[in-house]
Amino acid sequence: MKITIHRGLNQIGGCITEIQSLSGTKILIDFGHNLPNGNDAAEDVYECPENIDELLKGCSAVLYTHYHGDHLGFAAEVHKRGVPQYMGPLAIRMMLHLNRHMTFAENLKARAESNLEALNEFRSFSVLDKVHIGNISITPFSVSHSAPDSYMFLIECDGKKILHTGDFRDHGYLGKGLYSMLEKYIIPAGIDVLITEGTNIGQASKSVISEQKVCSDLRNVMKQYKNVFVLCSSADADRLWSIHEATSDSHRPLLCDEYQKIMLGLFRDNFDPKGPLYRFKKEDIFSIKNYRENTKLVKWINRRGFVMVIRSSETFQKYLDEVRPYCKPEETCLVYSMFKGYIDPNHKAYNPTLHSFVNQFPRHVICHTSGHASKECLEKVCTLIDPSLAIIPIHKEDTFDKLDLPIQIKSTIYNSSIMTTAF
Repeated sequence: MKITIHRGLNQIGGCITEIQSLSGTKILIDFGHNLPNGNDAAEDVYECPENIDELLKGCSAVLYTHYHGDHLGFAAEVHKRGVPQYMGPLAIRMMLHLNRHMTFAENLKARAESNLEALNEFRSFSVLDKVHIGNISITPFSVSHSAPDSYMFLIECDGKKILHTGDFRDHGYLGKGLYSMLEKYIIPAGIDVLITEGTNIGQASKSVISEQKVCSDLRNVMKQYKNVFVLCSSADADRLWSIHEATSDSHRPLLCDEYQKIMLGLFRDNFDPKGPLYRFKKEDIFSIKNYRENTKLVKWINRRGFVMVIRSSETFQKYLDEVRPYCKPEETCLVYSMFKGYIDPNHKAYNPTLHSFVNQFPRHVICHTSGHASKECLEKVCTLIDPSLAIIPIHKEDTFDKLDLPIQIKSTIYNSSIMTTAF
């Protein structure tokens, strides 16, 4: 069996892992696009068709751990070459919704239509149900991430067992199930090679708080301000649930656009209706468009205030320009609930357009946590798995030598710049 890390050993995003069996079956785990540099589009060698042809030569399938663009970036090109693609069922529905929405923008329409053609042919998988590709089998396990419907993969090939973690964490709402899942299914399997993300290796532990703490912070903001705008990902189910719960406790309406309302409905309809999470209440969620025509809603807002989920776009700027004149500045606040690097002029991911959007609010605060495993979580996972052959860190810019691990486990960390290894 051969493992090739085409990208990810020394960068975050653009993930591509190839696994090839002795008999020649070849699969890819993720085929992501490089992350953008602030306002500038990212350059990517796979925008060249010849490079995609070479990568997909002899490939039997591409399986995606989740739908973020640095993991799912070239679906339309993979589809054109006739290679089957697999992703979680909710993730497929979410991407279909996103790309349908994108077709309304003239500059995005062609790309969105190509993506829709590909997504309509995607195959889905389910937790614990093995997917067989030639003589390689893949078992998906659900994990917590800032993208709902994210997965780890247990890959069996040529008598070896690989755990590919994708992006994961233990501090999201579903994170408490991580260790019990590992102890029940993964550790007894006996892992030979662990391929794991390491996004937060160089980050201070205190920056990685629980999603429950984010919700608590949002509640405190809503106690201080009557009108609260929240800038966050439209597809982060955990964060949106935190916003929903904090808003419900403040007894005020939650406003968003129609695109976001449909996304919340997808979350609600694809999780256990009897469970405690993602039960977004239709009666408390209102559309921004023409909301002032709803006299009962206007009275409610005048009395209690509102929470509005927003995005940085021309459309939302128009909404803001219509709404903010009715908001007293001292009663109004923006919650920035995204990666801080986007609005930090000293960070390579700095986005001046986004920063300018945030700065139009005289009062703004940050309520956010990472979608990725903390240093302590990575240490615990590596120690529990204790792979017999190797730990291959990907999706990282720092070294795993910073982890506090037993000597015997540290000795298995793959630090070579060689991209292909036979096991």
